[in-house]
Amino acid sequence: MSENMIPDLENAFLEAASAPLEAHVSGTLEEAESILSSHPVVATSSIYAAATLGDEQAVRRFLAQDAASATARGGPRSWDALTYLCFSRYLRLDQRRGEAFVRTAKTLLDAGASARTGWIEMIDRPNPHPIFESAIYGAAGVAHHAWLTRLLLERGAEPNDAETPYHSAETHETAVLQVLLESGKLNANSMSILLLRKCDWHHLEGVRMLLEHRADPNVMTQWGFTPLHQAVRRDD
Repeated sequence: MSENMIPDLENAFLEAASAPLEAHVSGTLEEAESILSSHPVVATSSIYAAATLGDEQAVRRFLAQDAASATARGGPRSWDALTYLCFSRYLRLDQRRGEAFVRTAKTLLDAGASARTGWIEMIDRPNPHPIFESAIYGAAGVAHHAWLTRLLLERGAEPNDAETPYHSAETHETAVLQVLLESGKLNANSMSILLLRKCDWHHLEGVRMLLEHRADPNVMTQWGFTPLHQAVRRDD
């Protein structure tokens, strides 16, 4: 294989292995695995590919060669390595790699990566506007990965964004919710959003946990109704 082909293959792999820019919680690993099977060199072709796979040792090698790679943006989406890691389909779908992803993220954070990293996406429904897609949203709201969520919070991640509270509620697992609540970083608005979304999901345990942490069921949300009203509507 010509070395000139590697960048194109790497870009194809990163697109296939990353959450799509719409419908973030979708897709499979089939295409990414097919690329790696035919061209295994792609797995360690850049710090972005290595981070996407949770390959701590490869990431360490890239950092040793160039310390600035901890924060450099690149690849097809001009993300930094930690953003690729947090929005990796492997993180969401391959539970066997869970601990490796946390170790790799810690390596990047220790080298200077920001726990508040992410990218700006243009949302065009119903009205075009930019929205910040944060690394912690990837960890908590896309992958629903409790250990990585905890690490990012410990390193300064801000969970009170437009995505994290809304989407982290979209599961009947409680581990990520527990981590968010224990962090003490959720503001009243985020707590009300989480409570409302748990009502959407008919997740009684999640509702109970939020109420025990003093989420207010009577707070008016941005959608024009309270979590209590939403619970009543869902029961009708």
